[in-house]
Amino acid sequence: MKIRTTYVFFFLFFCFGLNCSNDPLPTVCVDPLGADNVRVKKNQTFCFKIPFSGCTYDGCFWLTPDLPQGIRAYKYFSPCTLGEIADVGVVKCLSEVAKPISGFTNTVVPALHHGYVIRFPDSTYGRFFIDSWYQHSGYIDSMYVTRHYPFAVK
Repeated sequence: MKIRTTYVFFFLFFCFGLNCSNDPLPTVCVDPLGADNVRVKKNQTFCFKIPFSGCTYDGCFWLTPDLPQGIRAYKYFSPCTLGEIADVGVVKCLSEVAKPISGFTNTVVPALHHGYVIRFPDSTYGRFFIDSWYQHSGYIDSMYVTRHYPFAVK
């Protein structure tokens, strides 16, 4: 009888203690290799391309200081690359940011936990995700983004 009780206990433990349900395992978001995290302050640029002679800020975007705030394509000088940006909506992490079919423009309104895709004229793409931000008096004082460039679009 004691052995039978032990077997019942182990059966109940495995079924209820380890959750024998049909629910799939939770999805884990992992940032892609080469991604980095940056803090972007109000009225500051963040760039995707490497600076070159004649262009200090290449492939950059700017968090505008005035309301309504925007993330705007920023062209420092004429040889610099000017990109377009598209909001892909709410995502859990950078790995969920995929290329949209349409919607590219030069300015978007920043939204917390949204992903964005950057398209450049040389057919390369970048992406970023707004993880968190600090607001003061209705302004985004700083936002923390995870970015990745280049990334292969699907």
